[in-house]
Amino acid sequence: MGELSHKGPMRAIPARIAADATQANCLVGRAYTYADEAAETVRPGGTGQFAGILISPKSYPRQDLYDDTLDIPLNSIVQLLQMGYVFVQIASAGASIGSSLVYHTTTGALDWTDTPGTPPSNHALVPNAIIDRHMPSSATPRLALVKLTN
Repeated sequence: MGELSHKGPMRAIPARIAADATQANCLVGRAYTYADEAAETVRPGGTGQFAGILISPKSYPRQDLYDDTLDIPLNSIVQLLQMGYVFVQIASAGASIGSSLVYHTTTGALDWTDTPGTPPSNHALVPNAIIDRHMPSSATPRLALVKLTN
């Protein structure tokens, strides 16, 4: 999760994970919003200004070399994708190419909707993002390639 798919237009920004973010939700491949725009701190989920999807899982130090989770320590400097193609895990199966991307406002976990005008309860729309080029399959029902065009 959080790996870029291929070359193409891409824009990522640096930011710091807020010290008061929920550690269990600070995962690669999740949506982040600004906790404090002036300090450029972010947190997973939220209802503020969308900052991006956390990318580049191999760029961050591992606290435990045998831990296969993609969690990132609080106060870490991270890369957030705002435009480009990235592999992510979506919360529910059944998405199709062209489905809009949404995130849970508490956890930042990504999911999909076919009604972008009315995202599911406790979710917000990822601006200008859709499932693209790789539809989830029976072998990988929650893996998707998404396109962000912010």
